[in-house]
Amino acid sequence: MDYLDSDEAAQHLHVTKRLYFKAFATTAFTLWTRNDELINLKMKDVQHRVSDYGQPYLNFRLVFRKTNKDHTKGQDYQIPADVQNSEVDCYTHMSTWLTYYQALSSRPLTGEDYVFPAIASTGQLKFGEATSRSGFELLMDSIVEQSGVLAGRNG
Repeated sequence: MDYLDSDEAAQHLHVTKRLYFKAFATTAFTLWTRNDELINLKMKDVQHRVSDYGQPYLNFRLVFRKTNKDHTKGQDYQIPADVQNSEVDCYTHMSTWLTYYQALSSRPLTGEDYVFPAIASTGQLKFGEATSRSGFELLMDSIVEQSGVLAGRNG
């Protein structure tokens, strides 16, 4: 994630893509989800909450997982901030993304808005359209290539 905060990344990737990727990647890592499980995540499935002890957290409600095809059942995940591991801090990265996304939309986000909308080739968000698996993979491949993380590796 350090690359996404670098001056080099800022030259190659618009802030929208950097914040989007950080939120997506840290959520996938924290919740151990597949990309297919996150691309259809809607705002109604992510809520800011505060515990009885005053600890803010994000509540993720995942319904359609590989092991669950019943839309009436779901699993809730309560994710607080993880400031000691900022590179994988899902709470902070998702909160930052949602704040930025809200500002871009110029309207209040609704429960039916996709958390990760499709990104047009121009870099603009396609509000109302979920990203595709291949769309996210293109973004990830671009970031991996530009970061040089695989430089010198064969295969």
